[in-house]
Amino acid sequence: MFKYIISILVNWPLYVALKLMADVRKDPYTRLWYQDLAVFPGMGFFHLLAKRPYYREVLYNRLKRVGSVFRMLYPSYTHFAIKPYKRLKIGGGIWLDHPFCTRMGATSIGSNFKVKQLVTIGKNADMKEPVIGNNVFIGAGAVVCGGITIGDNVQIGANAVVMKDVPANCTVIGNPAVIIKKDDERVNIPL
Repeated sequence: MFKYIISILVNWPLYVALKLMADVRKDPYTRLWYQDLAVFPGMGFFHLLAKRPYYREVLYNRLKRVGSVFRMLYPSYTHFAIKPYKRLKIGGGIWLDHPFCTRMGATSIGSNFKVKQLVTIGKNADMKEPVIGNNVFIGAGAVVCGGITIGDNVQIGANAVVMKDVPANCTVIGNPAVIIKKDDERVNIPL
């Protein structure tokens, strides 16, 4: 209980910002966490920040310019980062399942994006960042780098290294990455 009282005292400016921005309140990610963690009636937001501190990074991204200020005043200290000071466009329904040591530095990320721990999304030698489509899942330890496009409905397996475009409706595994499933048919296509 003491942890939640401290959370309320420290995080009330974030709560005010959230209440003023209706589009952030309607975010599916925010609603899912509220349902999952609504242990104390009326304290869902503060409970959320206390139990899932990496939610702050998503909240900062949703708050856009105001989020940059909050990021400096209230760092998250979670070893999870959405590339700081960049307005990365993330669609609704993002789900961070224990994103310890995950770095997200894409150009854009579509709706219903799911990511596990130890994932790196970012620049390659070409100094460009990937574009990630809708309904994409990236497994633990995967690396997605470079100016590539990950299509819609793609699953990237654990520890896969993806450095080339992946078409829609595929499952990718391995290092170097290999498409093992495309449009619900078993294949073996190197990228």
